Amino acid sequence: MVRQEAGVARTAVAGAGQSDWVVAVADQVIAQAKDRALAGPLTCASGLSPSGPIHLGNLREIMVPHFVADEIRNRGLTLPAHLVVG
Repeated sequence: MVRQEAGVARTAVAGAGQSDWVVAVADQVIAQAKDRALAGPLTCASGLSPSGPIHLGNLREIMVPHFVADEIRNRGLTLPAHLVVG
């Protein structure tokens, strides 16, 4: 199922509705950027510094900002991609 929202066609995911966390976080990021009148492009970032053995949960630190950035880009906003390894 495809729905039209703010000029962007979205494919509905089974079980996902208005409470989709990625959409909600992207809404918050965009709203805060407007409230703060930011001049430059938005940035979605996270830090990866495991305090113990690396495990599947560490992948979350990379995937959350990736999903939010994709949602923001799907809305037509500029969001540069950076991968910093250190």
